[in-house]
Amino acid sequence: WTRENVRTRIQEVIYDKFEKTFNDERLDLQGQIAAYKAELEATQKQLASAMAAREKIEKDMKQSFMRGLCSLNIEAMSMMKKGSFTSLSQIMDNATEEAAADQ
Repeated sequence: WTRENVRTRIQEVIYDKFEKTFNDERLDLQGQIAAYKAELEATQKQLASAMAAREKIEKDMKQSFMRGLCSLNIEAMSMMKKGSFTSLSQIMDNATEEAAADQ
């Protein structure tokens, strides 16, 4: 046993311990990164789904509002012109039937 051999052996032991600790922590962190990536993907899918649902609701509300507005305008016009209500009513019925056929 020489001093150089002892010093070299101590360095090897320290290096081996450091390398083992480093590899263990690296594997642990890689597992955490993979879990975070999976959680992020799930959250992104959930967000996309919620955004699509919101857009559909907004579109449906806009269509309902426009139908109600058209009906209100037709009703107002019929009140101003007595006797033309039946023809306006027929126009509205035709428009409603066309909209239903489109869907």
